[in-house]
Amino acid sequence: MASKATESEQLACKPASTASAISSSIASTARARTAEKETWKLEWIKQRGIHHAFPVLLPEEKRGEEIRTKFELTTQGSVSKRFLGKAKYKHSVNLKVDEKELKRIQDIFKTSPDFKEVGFKYPIIGGNELRLVAPKDAVANDEGEFDAVWDARGVWKPGLALPDVDEREALPVTMIEEEAKIVVELTLGTWKWERGANMGGRLELLSIGLLEEANIGLDFGSPRKKRKTTTS
Repeated sequence: MASKATESEQLACKPASTASAISSSIASTARARTAEKETWKLEWIKQRGIHHAFPVLLPEEKRGEEIRTKFELTTQGSVSKRFLGKAKYKHSVNLKVDEKELKRIQDIFKTSPDFKEVGFKYPIIGGNELRLVAPKDAVANDEGEFDAVWDARGVWKPGLALPDVDEREALPVTMIEEEAKIVVELTLGTWKWERGANMGGRLELLSIGLLEEANIGLDFGSPRKKRKTTTS
């Protein structure tokens, strides 16, 4: 994940709700929108058995030896499960999203050469949760905790590009609790066993922005005893 994204890269990572605000000249590098659906223009490049999604560049955007970065998405939802600390587990988050967002993710996977309508395993749990797992080279602090956590409260709203990495205020990973509302950056990959019918997709977690803490305004401590007062 680059610390400074070009305008084209930032816009390509916006959620579906912002597509109408993107000029067609820039949006064509990653997607084209019709009145009914989004069509993603992606190139799936294979490395070590995994097809990774890259945005298709226009001829004028191809500049010889310039490094291409993987296609990144932004989505939001509420946390149902999280394993982000101490490196005992793979850093991961289960994110509850709405039906529209689930379909958007599924439509992107369908553009992969690994996809088949029957038997494809989406990284979706329980019908409405995205399963995001950080890649092996995910940023971690000295304690082994997932470290790409930042404060998105009052900073980001749907329809806006995320701030650059060096402009984000870091937060401790302990603030990402179950039921917290978050915005995440992710990339996509697909896989298929060469000998067999097993195939599926994966979502790689890149960063987490906190939108709203869990259980705001709730006190889980013991209720205080009411004091009886008398008047003279």
